[in-house]
Amino acid sequence: MLFQREDDTLTQLNLRMTMMAILAFTLLSVPAMAQPDLANAAAPIPSIDRMGTAMKGYDTVAYFDYNEATPGDSEMYYDYEKKARFRFASKVNMKRFMSDPDRFLPAYGGYCAFSLGAAPGQVSGLKPGLHEAVPSVYAIVDGRLYLFSSEEARERWKKDENGCQARAEENWKAILEFRNR
Repeated sequence: MLFQREDDTLTQLNLRMTMMAILAFTLLSVPAMAQPDLANAAAPIPSIDRMGTAMKGYDTVAYFDYNEATPGDSEMYYDYEKKARFRFASKVNMKRFMSDPDRFLPAYGGYCAFSLGAAPGQVSGLKPGLHEAVPSVYAIVDGRLYLFSSEEARERWKKDENGCQARAEENWKAILEFRNR
């Protein structure tokens, strides 16, 4: 009878391990399948909503031209590399984006720049990593658009802009490399 129990225990252990493996595979593969195709390592992993709209529908060109967050028109959009739909407030802005998207794409796929570049322990109540940004909270530094999850995140970024940017660049590169495996 002792061997029967050990066999049952081993069977239960094998079953648990199998279930954990299935759960782990599911959790790891579903988000990867839901993300855009990353055939191009330089391409961003955009922060998009369920409909594939980037930046919550805000016009990325308007940040540069008008220095303000401007909602785009739902009828005026461009599907960038089949990864994300960008909306625009005008046809002029859409054409400008189409002619030079790299100039207008938000840094780090539109995720919060501070949370991606925060030093360990620097983000209270929030783990560093990919966090959704609020399009109305932004900064343009050296011709590059950075979005943030809150005013506090933007202010904390400004206090250590060079350090945050260096860490964010390193983390973003690691994320892209991991996603392209």
